Amino acid sequence: MLKRLQDDSDGGPGDRLAQLMLEQLLRSRVDSLVAPQALAAAAREALQGWLDSPEAMKSLETSLELTVASLKSQAALRDLVPRDVKATLLELAARPYSPDKRVVLKILDRGPMRELIRTLVTDTVSAFGARMAAPAATVTKGLGGLARFAAETVKQRGGALGGIVGAVEGQVEKRSVEFADAAISRVLNEIADFISDPKQAADAAQLRVEALSGALELTPVQLSRELINLDVPGGAEVLRAGLKRWLQSADATATFERVAQGARVEQTVGELLDGVGQRPVALSLGRALLRSRLKVLFASPEYAAWLDEVGRP
Repeated sequence: MLKRLQDDSDGGPGDRLAQLMLEQLLRSRVDSLVAPQALAAAAREALQGWLDSPEAMKSLETSLELTVASLKSQAALRDLVPRDVKATLLELAARPYSPDKRVVLKILDRGPMRELIRTLVTDTVSAFGARMAAPAATVTKGLGGLARFAAETVKQRGGALGGIVGAVEGQVEKRSVEFADAAISRVLNEIADFISDPKQAADAAQLRVEALSGALELTPVQLSRELINLDVPGGAEVLRAGLKRWLQSADATATFERVAQGARVEQTVGELLDGVGQRPVALSLGRALLRSRLKVLFASPEYAAWLDEVGRP
């Protein structure tokens, strides 16, 4: 019997067993393979076990080191990415798209974004105002010697005329802040209008294309440097601590069960594959995979010992 099982030819015992296993699998309902409750419990337990293991961080650090080590090329990504893939990415970026303005504002109108715009506007207006508020250094260049001396003397002595520069500078700084605060909402709304306006969809698409084109100009060496600067292990440790806290909460169990229930599929595996036109591919790959594993199993001394034990009267 063992010798017959080790026949790995087409139509042999191993091949027929592989096909039988596949046929049974394709006739099974997807959600009958693993019960939702068992799936939820297993997923939570697996995630908890991985987070608690020291191998989690070791695996991440090792993967990062290998990734950085592999990014040694000085060529731009556009020369490394397959031409068809690059063309597809650019074509996707070029497709017109106009998101809802409320969605855009929900993303953009945040505290840090407002602070960034306030700083940029204030600095710009202040710098411009400072140049406008310093006439002594510019206007007096065109005056004669006596007039220049008189202007500089007035400034040095202070008083109403001498305090003009300081007063103007103070007003410019104050007005800059007020102007920035008033401009923030207008700037954010104008950005949202531009992104959301269907008439600007082509221009927005061009921006995406240029951004993607710029990214493709990067080299793997530059990307590896950014990976190091990101401190991925440090960020992963923060993520792991947060996930561990969440797994201990009452919400975690309910979330896993809700996701598992939502994953219920009443179709059979075969019907699901037919829906995406993948039954022939799945049968071909599955048959080859199962045959190779059965061949290894039937040739192992452990299986021979097991078969001998089972076959005893």
